[in-house]
Amino acid sequence: MKAKVLFSVLALVLVLSGVFGGLAQAASDTQIHVGGIRTGYLTAPGSYPIQVQVAAHDAVHRPVQGVTVLVEWKVPGKGPVLQKALTDATGWARLEYVATTPGVYGVCVTQLAKAGLFYNAKLNEQTCAFVSIPGVTPGTGN
Repeated sequence: MKAKVLFSVLALVLVLSGVFGGLAQAASDTQIHVGGIRTGYLTAPGSYPIQVQVAAHDAVHRPVQGVTVLVEWKVPGKGPVLQKALTDATGWARLEYVATTPGVYGVCVTQLAKAGLFYNAKLNEQTCAFVSIPGVTPGTGN
């Protein structure tokens, strides 16, 4: 009798773990988040092209291709600037804003979107990044 009860309990545990384990796997396969943000800028006459890369990952940190990344730039002296880009085969989206004045520029991811996937911002490894564009020293050309 004890062996039959033990077997029944073991069978129930295996069934439930399969059911709930499958649900957990399905949930992780449908969630995406920001895996990281890279920033940098170039120097051009009268402007500073700020380059940003945003990584889209699934719940187990694999890159996701074809995700629309929506960002909001925080530009000194202006209102927010919205921009979007699509992730490539490596899971990275590339965006650029050309700064024309010195100051601190911010970029924050506001949404990730792809059919069949859910953006879980709580999993973000990073949501915003900032770049400081140096001032121009009068009379020096830099």
